[in-house]
Amino acid sequence: MSLPLLTNSAAKAFRRCHRLYRHSYVQGYRPATVAEPLRFGTQVHAGLEVWFARYLEAPDARLAAMLAAVQPKPGAAF
Repeated sequence: MSLPLLTNSAAKAFRRCHRLYRHSYVQGYRPATVAEPLRFGTQVHAGLEVWFARYLEAPDARLAAMLAAVQPKPGAAF
């Protein structure tokens, strides 16, 4: 029998609210929508990841790849 993975986020959720922990980490419930600031931050990180991963390419190609990375994917939850 293996022990369940206990992350720092799970421990914080358990200390904050036992019901939050149970719904999030035991039952696997997730919000139906993502808040706008979280969505924006995710897009910024995706763009920066592509920008810095392609540092040897020409700036125009890097910019095009970065802009393509921040576009919402078809069928995405947000």
